[in-house]
Amino acid sequence: MQCPKCGAENPAGKILCRVCGARLRPASAGTTPGGSGISETDEELRRRLSY
Repeated sequence: MQCPKCGAENPAGKILCRVCGARLRPASAGTTPGGSGISETDEELRRRLSY
């Protein structure tokens, strides 16, 4: 799967690009996976997942 932002190739089924962290496919209804109804931007997601 090719990243729409940077063009890097990523393994099929991934949600975020391994190079730039961009979302590879749209999130269902723009909510977190838990379905809490809380919207999360790409930047918030990157911040939460970075270490």
